[in-house]
Amino acid sequence: MRVVKNQQNAEGEFPVFQNTNMPLGFFGNYNVDECAPFVIIGGSAGQIGICYTKYWAADDCAYFECSNMIIKDFLSP
Repeated sequence: MRVVKNQQNAEGEFPVFQNTNMPLGFFGNYNVDECAPFVIIGGSAGQIGICYTKYWAADDCAYFECSNMIIKDFLSP
């Protein structure tokens, strides 16, 4: 689900990732737990990131749910 600009705030609890590996804003809800690596598949396709807090991944931000046996930091640059 895409969170449109008027639903986002300049500051808040949960960053929104969409089209780039930098947060576009903040939203009052999250759909991904902390420390889940992600890759952008639209906009700036191929950018990889990891967020150390819970976050909102838009429809063009694919994230990985990893086992505790994987060191997640090695999945992102």
